[in-house]
Amino acid sequence: MAVLDATFLIALERRDPAAQRLLADVESFGGPLRIPTAVFAEILTGLPPAHRQVARSILRRGAILEPFTDILAEIVGELQWALRATGQEMPWHDAQVAATALHYREPLISSDSVFGRVPGLEWHPH
Repeated sequence: MAVLDATFLIALERRDPAAQRLLADVESFGGPLRIPTAVFAEILTGLPPAHRQVARSILRRGAILEPFTDILAEIVGELQWALRATGQEMPWHDAQVAATALHYREPLISSDSVFGRVPGLEWHPH
């Protein structure tokens, strides 16, 4: 039960041992692994076709590809307003990823430090 960001999937694709251990730990807890559609799109556009297999293999193992819904859009709006008040608005796709983790109240696995400033987000850098 965790939301996976592109930085984590890329680390898995590169066979990073720490990322592989973290994935094994997360999978041992059971529950769904979630990949926001914004993350999947980032993987598809940011990695050459031959290097996209990890994201697809995690989906085949039962991860959920989470669509961006109106509920998540509301959370993004609230999040961006809260961050804007502190002068720290975040990139659109990162806000979608954070909203997914906040909505499901699940930890987010990412090495992107932008998530460290999201109020109420359980962020696990890898």
